[in-house]
Amino acid sequence: KTGTTNEVTSLGGYVTAIQATPNHLLVARHNWNRNNNTNNGSDVSVIDITNPNGTMIEGASVQVKGYVSNKFNMDVHENVLRVVSGNSWSGTGNTNHVETFQATDIQNLAPIDAATFGDGENLYATLFLGEKAFFVTYRRVDPFHAFEVALDGTITEKSEFIVSGWNDYFKPVEQQTRLIGIRKNDENGGNTMAVSLYDITNLSNPTPMITRDEIDLDWSWSEASWDDRAFSVLEKATSVTAPTGELETGLVLLPFTGYDQ
Repeated sequence: KTGTTNEVTSLGGYVTAIQATPNHLLVARHNWNRNNNTNNGSDVSVIDITNPNGTMIEGASVQVKGYVSNKFNMDVHENVLRVVSGNSWSGTGNTNHVETFQATDIQNLAPIDAATFGDGENLYATLFLGEKAFFVTYRRVDPFHAFEVALDGTITEKSEFIVSGWNDYFKPVEQQTRLIGIRKNDENGGNTMAVSLYDITNLSNPTPMITRDEIDLDWSWSEASWDDRAFSVLEKATSVTAPTGELETGLVLLPFTGYDQ
């Protein structure tokens, strides 16, 4: 719901994700009253929260092509709404979607562009970062998809890098030149937590992974698999010389539980 002390507006549907930006509140919800056999997409509403007295103005709502599962699936940049969506248990499609909408006037959200990717795979980590976007899909291998999302909303997939396992969350580091990815490596039947480091300076780079380190146990897991607040990346927290000679100053903190035989 949105509103002030004098006004309450009901959005309807089951809320699946909320993203807050300095100017907008983005609310994604699933409408159980819709016929899922015809369209299973989430509804995304844009709400203006710029008024310093707390008054919120409800804008229009758009129905995207897939299911919006978390806050990182939605973003507004330079008056362009960007949404990435995937499958849900009741969906009839088997692909993932990224869509853009003109949001200069939030009462009139006009579609700009759309693209599909990762056919037959589920959507995991997602991140919109300026005019870049990064998505992970997974079934048996883990494609790391790099997209350019131009200021006018035009979407272009620039590369797809295949690696074992998958990532659930990304955090940009080193002035947005690298990404830290958290989750699992299932290579050779394993099931252990891993931290991946990607170079994102060139979206067309066919091999963006710089390195990956794993927990040295047969099995491990972490709350960071389902809560992005459960791991931290600290810039300029240490000073270590890497094997390749660079001075590394960032520190990843990952709590985990695990065991081996």
